[in-house]
Amino acid sequence: MAEPPKPTEADVERLLKQITGEGSAATGPRPAAFESVTPSAGPAGSLPQDMLLDVPLNVRIELGRTKMRLEDLLGVGRGTVITLDQLAGEPLDIYVNDRLVARGEVLVLHDNFCVRVTEIIGQPPRK
Repeated sequence: MAEPPKPTEADVERLLKQITGEGSAATGPRPAAFESVTPSAGPAGSLPQDMLLDVPLNVRIELGRTKMRLEDLLGVGRGTVITLDQLAGEPLDIYVNDRLVARGEVLVLHDNFCVRVTEIIGQPPRK
């Protein structure tokens, strides 16, 4: 394979003049010109953030915790009362992908249990 030709001193000077604008009508720095940016549609005509709607997330609502012996766990059945480490009325923890993201409270709406988010947990600054 042949090596590309080496640039001559005249080639380098011509290139430097093009870069610096010497020898042209430009008399100083020129402002940069940018095209206007608009959100582009994704594959199905949706905006890029719409692609995030299909990302599966593991959401866990934690009312409290407890430790049990295996023998006691095997005895758990319908109607068994399990004592948790949190008191009634205390905020419950909301985890997304095993990361604590919020706290909330339990509500009953139309005979269904619901969770109302009362506090968003801020993310610690990254190092």
